[in-house]
Amino acid sequence: MFNKLLGKKKVTDKQSDEQSVVAKLLENLTRLLESYLSLIKLEVKAGTAKILAVFIIVCAVVVMLSFFAFFVSFGLALVLSYWLEIPQFYGFFMVSGLYVLLTFVVIKLRGPLRIALLKVLDGLFQKS
Repeated sequence: MFNKLLGKKKVTDKQSDEQSVVAKLLENLTRLLESYLSLIKLEVKAGTAKILAVFIIVCAVVVMLSFFAFFVSFGLALVLSYWLEIPQFYGFFMVSGLYVLLTFVVIKLRGPLRIALLKVLDGLFQKS
C-alpha cells in the first residue's frame, strides 16, 4: 500500500521501459553490426574472386605466350639453318645467342622498363 502511495510501481515500470528500450537498442546495434560484417564479407569475396579471375587469365596468357615463343624460336632456328645452309644445330645456337643478347638488353634497361611496367600496371588497376 505504501508503494502505491509513494509511486514505487511507476519507478519499476519506468525501469522496465528503459530496460526494454536499451534491449531494443542493443538488438538493433547487433543487427547493424551483423549487416556490416556481412557486407564486408561479400566485398572481400567479390574482390578475391576478381583477383583470382585476373590471376587465372594472366597464367593462361603466360602459358600460351610461352608456347608461342617456343614454336617461333624453333621455327626461326630451322629457317636460319636452311637459309644459311648450315647444320641445324647452328641455327639453334644462333637463336639462343639472340636470347642471351635480349637478356643483356633487358638487364641494362631494367630501370626504365620497371618504371614503364609500373605505369602500365597502375593504369590497369585504376580502370578495374
